[in-house]
Amino acid sequence: MAIQMLNKIDESITNLIKHTERKCRKLKSGMVPFTPQINEAGKEINVWNNVIRKKKGCNISSTYIKQIVKKSGINMPMKLTVEDFIKERQLATKKYKRLKRNAKQSRIQFIQELAIQQVARGNKTASNAILRINRNEELRELYKRIKSVTKPFYGATEKVLISITNSSDEERITTEIIEIEQALCIQNKEKFTSVYSSLFLQKPLLEQNGQTATTIQTQKNLQSTFKAPKNIDNTTKFFIQQFKNPENISVQVTNNSLCSIETATSYWRKKRERTNSSMTQRHIGTYRALKYDNLLVLKMINNISNYAFNIGTPLNRQTKDLDVSLLKKPNKIRPSELRTIGKIV
Repeated sequence: MAIQMLNKIDESITNLIKHTERKCRKLKSGMVPFTPQINEAGKEINVWNNVIRKKKGCNISSTYIKQIVKKSGINMPMKLTVEDFIKERQLATKKYKRLKRNAKQSRIQFIQELAIQQVARGNKTASNAILRINRNEELRELYKRIKSVTKPFYGATEKVLISITNSSDEERITTEIIEIEQALCIQNKEKFTSVYSSLFLQKPLLEQNGQTATTIQTQKNLQSTFKAPKNIDNTTKFFIQQFKNPENISVQVTNNSLCSIETATSYWRKKRERTNSSMTQRHIGTYRALKYDNLLVLKMINNISNYAFNIGTPLNRQTKDLDVSLLKKPNKIRPSELRTIGKIV
């Protein structure tokens, strides 16, 4: 009953995070080189977008509208009709796309003109600094082109090499999604179940140590007081004897199995934002934001995970897994030659 309630709360938090993320701005900066002309065209599009939303009844601040209108230099935009707004936005978008096509050349010209202006003012130091910016941008573009040539693959599995029949040594390349998934499933099952033949996953050691090795018998292994069953071979007995904790670890205080809010905050602060935390599509950027503005929600998320850990039952979202198979080397496309990453929570 407790785990069902925890799952309901956890699902509510997931829906809250996904709803919040949809409300966030999606910034797409850095894709187009900056020039004053492109910047002005972008401001015009921003004005018309917000004015149209305001006319349609969206919650847009009038003060914000005045600010962006003043920056763009557009006169009296609110007096037009919605149809006129849409036409003006289309014209501004066409202008932006036209400027975008020549953005790289315009950027170089803009930088050079800035340097010439600084030289005319007698400020050679600033002129040299501006020219270095231009040089660094050229080098960055050059490195990108070199990388695209020297690394023609990006890790995505678009094709695999599979056997024509189960008993044949002949192979063929397939790009069919169903065949790729079937081949990868067979390979991953073989890879991830190879450990099942271990004696620790067979009777009697499985019953004594458990699936997670958290039983009293496991503690005896660490203390070297465990008496192995008679039907265990000598190699396994010797292996169990090596479990004994070193003296310096035995005298240390036992680690706290629970994750404190300080530990969670420190953990999320170091994570990269452009990744999802799980198949539930919880975005890590949301966790990073929570540590600044809403520690209460982060504490709730943390406490739910701790409670589920204490009762020994995972949350529903922690039982879902997605295996992603990526290329390790170009042209190595057999399922056994791919690198598999498990994406859980």
